[in-house]
Amino acid sequence: MLFKSLYIKLRVILKNEWFKMFVLFFIIPISVLSIYMEICLLLGLKSNRYMPTFSYILLIIVLIMELIKHRWSPKMMGIMHDNLIYSMVFGMGLSICICIILYYPFHKGLRLDPEYIRILLYQIGIVGFIEELWFRGMLLTCLINIYPKYKAVIINSLLFGLMHIMGGIGAILSAFFIGVLLCLIRIRTKNLIGCILAHGFINFFGIIFI
Repeated sequence: MLFKSLYIKLRVILKNEWFKMFVLFFIIPISVLSIYMEICLLLGLKSNRYMPTFSYILLIIVLIMELIKHRWSPKMMGIMHDNLIYSMVFGMGLSICICIILYYPFHKGLRLDPEYIRILLYQIGIVGFIEELWFRGMLLTCLINIYPKYKAVIINSLLFGLMHIMGGIGAILSAFFIGVLLCLIRIRTKNLIGCILAHGFINFFGIIFI
């Protein structure tokens, strides 16, 4: 009975059009990009630094097309004025705690560099914005419509962790943990802005500290 129940639920997920779009236009492109960069690293080749940006631009175009097709409003994705300040403060506070736990024990010191501003803006405005639209905006909303919130969070965070598979088991586990906390921000504040800021700052401090 347990396996039959899991099979039925899995079929529900796989038949969901949003889930299919998520796999086709997020998991596959990011996986290809990760493999490409890994091959360049192994062969000692210089990878195209702009390729990640182009990949994200492609994803945001596809996302906008799907939002228009399904008539989703920004508010349905969590982009709204309601609880904005609370979401930002909650997201920033939680991201600082995460950075202290994950990065501080391994940091190699910090030096001031003007390049950090560009890195921070890129991580918030490109990486954080687009990944959060996909994961905590679109995917989490769809999953919550199918499952109880705790199951939706686990599935969402597991997929988020698996997206970081090229970084090894450590990257998968840390991404899963971060994914759970980002889902918590989204559910608690009902606003995506805090998730975007938290995601961007977590990535930023991971880059400059490690």
